[in-house]
Amino acid sequence: MATFKDESGNESILFWEKPEWEIDTWCRDSDGQDPAEVHYILMPADGVRLLVRFTTPKIIDELILGLVRHRNDVWPLEEIPLGDWTNETQ
Repeated sequence: MATFKDESGNESILFWEKPEWEIDTWCRDSDGQDPAEVHYILMPADGVRLLVRFTTPKIIDELILGLVRHRNDVWPLEEIPLGDWTNETQ
């Protein structure tokens, strides 16, 4: 869920029921031979494209740790069967 202000200045909430995202890296050259410089997550929803750029390993680590912490709060690890990470009911 994300909040933002629309053209009228009203606060709106953007909520993804079943998010789809693209996780990728970017480098300066067009053929992808230079080292990657930026990692990003692109999440399109209802005509909005949210692009989150990660420019340091520390920022990515903070995101991963935050996601794991919240995942464990909602779905404790012992409740998730091994090998069933993609099960949509989990």
